[in-house]
Amino acid sequence: VMEKKFQQSNNNSYNYGFTSSAIWMRFQVKSQNSFLNDEWVFFVEYPQLDSVTFYFPVEQENGEEDIYIEKEGGDLFPFSKRDIESRVLTYTVPFEIKKNPIIYVRIQSTSVVHIPIYLSPQRIFHIKDNEPQIIFGVYFGIMFIMGLYNLFLFLSLKERIYLYYVLTVSFSILYMVSYHGYGFRYFWSESLYLQSKMIPLSELIATVCLNLFTIEFLETKKFIPIAHQVLRGLLILSAPVFLLCLILDTNTPVIILNIITLTYPFILITCGIIVLFKGNKSARLYLVGWGLAAIV
Repeated sequence: VMEKKFQQSNNNSYNYGFTSSAIWMRFQVKSQNSFLNDEWVFFVEYPQLDSVTFYFPVEQENGEEDIYIEKEGGDLFPFSKRDIESRVLTYTVPFEIKKNPIIYVRIQSTSVVHIPIYLSPQRIFHIKDNEPQIIFGVYFGIMFIMGLYNLFLFLSLKERIYLYYVLTVSFSILYMVSYHGYGFRYFWSESLYLQSKMIPLSELIATVCLNLFTIEFLETKKFIPIAHQVLRGLLILSAPVFLLCLILDTNTPVIILNIITLTYPFILITCGIIVLFKGNKSARLYLVGWGLAAIV
């Protein structure tokens, strides 16, 4: 790898889409005095990556060939292996690192290979790492209250539409918790299986529940029978995709799932607009909900 040609880039973030290939990166840090005066950490702000390995060169005497300290992280490794307890991937810079080091990084994943890499003093990293938790705490709190309120409505009125709403909110929260790394940090830290499956499965189930909610709320069978059959067809299609997500560890089910979830908003919003023009006034609230979701 060291002898291969690398393409120069000045970006901090890289996106290679879906690929089964391993991506190699290298960069040189020339401000060596900072490493001596402070504790530093590299962090990758995309916790869904399966495997991200840093190779730090160690200072050698008499010009001997470099020896590298290897630090692994990602979905394929227990949370306890992370140098710092954080929802993002963290790699502390070893004190033995050589002067003006050339650092190598290997990345491989079944998810989208998005690589936002940053270097920061640890004291600043801890401050920055805690800032999003306030925003996410407010967001999850609002979602939880909405779900709880509709659960009470379902228990009181026994109408399925409230159950579909509760399930949509619940699995949306689970997806967001998983996607942003909080699930692996706080709930299933040592379960690599749950970490690898939770994001696609929660996303798929949330989408299915939203589909059911849409059918019930917009009365698609009454107002748009053709679209109603399309939505039912998507529900049936979700079953084999669910099984593929459970069984396969490749990126194939993830790609299929992404296509489905990217198609859903267009279909559901179109249904809402058509139903509104056909006289179902409740479609206004449905479309407002999509507008608020787009803002968030």
